[in-house]
Amino acid sequence: MLVDDAGDPGLRSLEMMAVEAIKRGWQGRALAHHARAMALYPRPYFQKVAALLKQAKMTVVSDPHTGPLHARVKELLEEGVNVCLGRTISPMAISVRRNNMLEVAFLAAHLLWMTTNREIETLYDMVTINPALAMNLDNHSIKVGAPANLVVLQTPNVLEALREHTAPLHVISSGKLIDRAKMETISQTGRMKS
Repeated sequence: MLVDDAGDPGLRSLEMMAVEAIKRGWQGRALAHHARAMALYPRPYFQKVAALLKQAKMTVVSDPHTGPLHARVKELLEEGVNVCLGRTISPMAISVRRNNMLEVAFLAAHLLWMTTNREIETLYDMVTINPALAMNLDNHSIKVGAPANLVVLQTPNVLEALREHTAPLHVISSGKLIDRAKMETISQTGRMKS
C-alpha cells in the first residue's frame, strides 16, 4: 500500500496500517510503499513506528530516486525492519528509464549515502533477498531442490554489479532460460513487444 507520500510529518497512515496488520493477525503480509513523511518524523515517533513495523513484520519499500524525501532506510534497517528498494513504473513519474533494480540500487547508494562495502552489500540485498522475504518466498536460495529462479550477472562482485548495472547475462525462471531479445526489450522499454 502506498502510504504517507507527502512532506507532512502529521501523516499517520503508516502507523495505522501497522496497527491494523497486528490486529488482524497479518504479520508478514503487509507492505508499505514510499512512506516519505517518515523523513520528517521526530525521532521518538519514528522509533514508535519502527517498533510497530517490526511487530507487524511489515516491509517498507523506498524509492529514494524519485524525490527529495524518502523513508529513513538506514534507521529502519538498524531497527530490524525489512526494507526493499522499489521503482515507480508509471510513465508520468520521474524515475529511472530501465527496469533494472541494480540501477535503482546504484542511485540509492548515492542518495542514501550508502557507499561502504558493507552498505553496498546491503543495497544489493534490498533488491534481491529482502524482496523475497517481503513476499514470504520459501526456499529462496541456490541449492539442490530450490526453485530455479535466478539472474546471472556478468560482473565479478556486488560492487561492480551496482557500478555497471548492465543487463543480466541470463535470466532463468522456473528452470527455463528466458529469451534474451525479449529480456532486452523489457529492460529498455518496460514492456514486452507482442
